[in-house]
Amino acid sequence: MAIEIDPDLLTQLRQLTKVERRKAGAAIESVRQSWGHPHLHTGSGIRRLGNDLYECCIGLQTRLLFQNFGKSLYFHFIGNHDEVQKFLRSLT
Repeated sequence: MAIEIDPDLLTQLRQLTKVERRKAGAAIESVRQSWGHPHLHTGSGIRRLGNDLYECCIGLQTRLLFQNFGKSLYFHFIGNHDEVQKFLRSLT
């Protein structure tokens, strides 16, 4: 499964500490490896939000939003619960 990262998300990731970037990269890789194997989704913290939009957790506070586009997973946004809710409201 191919991974695509939104340019705005790349900007967000560059602002994180090295440790946080490593955790985000590990979460993206975990999603990539477990995608298509629903029994592994819970271990990766994947949760469907609707409209083909999903989130995975990075620790207790941080969430990473992505979409399934068939041949690729497109990662959009990283943030805490409130930031994710604000992002989701901006989509509608």
